[in-house]
Amino acid sequence: MSDQRELVYNVLKKLEKEGVLKYLIVVGGWCVFFYRHHFKEAQMLPPIRTRDIEFDVSRLKKVFHKVDISATLKEMGFIEDFQASEGFVRFLHQDIIIEFLAPETGRGQEGPYKLPGFGINAQTIRYLNFLEEEIIAVKYKDLSIIVPHPAIFAIHKLIVSERRPLKNIEKSANDVRQALAVLDMLENMGEINKIKKILSGVPRGWLKLIKSSLVKTKETDRLNRYL
Repeated sequence: MSDQRELVYNVLKKLEKEGVLKYLIVVGGWCVFFYRHHFKEAQMLPPIRTRDIEFDVSRLKKVFHKVDISATLKEMGFIEDFQASEGFVRFLHQDIIIEFLAPETGRGQEGPYKLPGFGINAQTIRYLNFLEEEIIAVKYKDLSIIVPHPAIFAIHKLIVSERRPLKNIEKSANDVRQALAVLDMLENMGEINKIKKILSGVPRGWLKLIKSSLVKTKETDRLNRYL
C-alpha cells in the first residue's frame, strides 16, 4: 500500500511539474483518500481499496502549452493499454491503473474524447459532468489536488451504483459504502444543508436512482433528513 501511495504521489508531482495537474479533476475512489488527508472529520472514511485512479480531463482544453502525458507516464514505467474497440487508452502499472475520462454529451458521442496535444484519448462516461459542477482544492503533502466537493461525490456514487450492470454488484456495493461514509462525514461537519441543496437541484430521474439506492440499503432515514 505504501508503494502504491508513493507511486500516486510521484505521478501527481510529475503532472504538477508539467503544468497540467491543476487542470485535472481526480474522480472515483481515490477522492476518498484525499478527503481523508484534508478534512479532520474524515477519519471515519474507509481506506482506499482500488488500483484505479481516474482523472476527468475536460478542463485540459484550457491548457495553452502541450504536454505528452502518454510519454510522461511511459517514462515512469507505465504500459499503454489501448482499448481498440472504443479507442481510448489506460496506463498500467503493477500498483495502479490510470484512466482518463470525459463527460458523455447528449445521447452519447461517437468514439473517445480526443486530446491529441496530450497524447491521450479519454473514455466518455455518463454523469461525469455532475462531478464538475462544484470542485475544491485539497492539500496532499506539498500538492494541491482538484476533486469534486464531497457532497457531489457522494450523490454521484449513489447514482452510478444504480446504473452498474448486475455483474458488477460488488462495485455497486462499494459505491454505496463510500457514499454513505462521505455523507456521514458531511453531517458531522454540519453540512447537511449542503446535501439538501444539491439534491434539490438534481433531475427527477437522478433523484429516483438516489432514492432507490438508499431504500435498497435500508437508509430511508436519510431520505427524511435530506429531502
